Amino acid sequence: MLVSATTECLQQARKYKDELANKIFGIRAFRSGIQTQKQTIPLGKTQIVGFGYGAKVVNGKILDRICVRVYVREKLLNSDLSRWEKIPSEVNGLPTDVIKVGEILPMQHRTLCGVSVGHYQVTGGTLGCLVQCDRNQRYILSNNHVLAHINQANNGDAILEPSLLEGGDINHPIARLTDFEPIQWQGQSNTMDAAIAKLIEEQDVDTKICEVGYVQETPMLAEIERRVCKYGSTTGLTQGIVEGLSEDVFDIWYDNNRRASFQEQIAIRGVCSSFSEPGDSGSLIVDEETKQPIALLFAGSSDITFANPISPILQRFNVRILGQASEEN
Repeated sequence: MLVSATTECLQQARKYKDELANKIFGIRAFRSGIQTQKQTIPLGKTQIVGFGYGAKVVNGKILDRICVRVYVREKLLNSDLSRWEKIPSEVNGLPTDVIKVGEILPMQHRTLCGVSVGHYQVTGGTLGCLVQCDRNQRYILSNNHVLAHINQANNGDAILEPSLLEGGDINHPIARLTDFEPIQWQGQSNTMDAAIAKLIEEQDVDTKICEVGYVQETPMLAEIERRVCKYGSTTGLTQGIVEGLSEDVFDIWYDNNRRASFQEQIAIRGVCSSFSEPGDSGSLIVDEETKQPIALLFAGSSDITFANPISPILQRFNVRILGQASEEN
């Protein structure tokens, strides 16, 4: 069966599709809200997601006949269908064919949080989460030493995904450095190792974190013995227990010559294994049960991980964490 998409063929297809739409919904075509004479049926509330005109397929085999194609999320029993979802067996003598397609999504690459990222001159760390400012712009949140090259970067510098060490391409950055909290040296104390970078294409990154899922948008305070989890680009999903709430760490080596001290940090010990390893820097740490954000991972050893409380970071950059609610809006 050879049928070409000529103008005459497409006009004929439109007549059949419009007739089917009229039979089912009492309209001539799909619109953003399906208008009938008596009611509005919002798209997303019906199993039907589209109409077509083409081959009839049975058990994966294309039959030598043309049909009106009806695309549905799920194939249900006739008794489970609403009145306007019952599909006639034919339209003006042309048979119909019901085709299950599930949810139809754009075939675009969309990165999840928790993956490898880094300034174009840095070996890399982890994309902690997405945050948003009052102007509705979306940013990557991670560490200064991941995104800002330990104070050495300039705003506008390229941020790669994956990081340079893992094959990132400087000609195709995912974000541009926007702001960072400088790390202080020579005995001055720090409270955070954090930076944000504005996404070049906002839809390139989903707010979901690998294997963690969507997080809540409202942070919570750390509690002793609270079970937490994170997803980092090195160790993946790990679980931990909060052991310390107000930790002052005096001697963190950032390179061969510079040490930094941090106050009021959170200490976490891994459950069954180390909670983090190099490359996990920047991971968002959340409550294991509620998925509320607690801290931003930045340093540690094989025994203990240290993290910045998340609320002061959000206040510093005047942003909020994006979760599932943001994806639905």
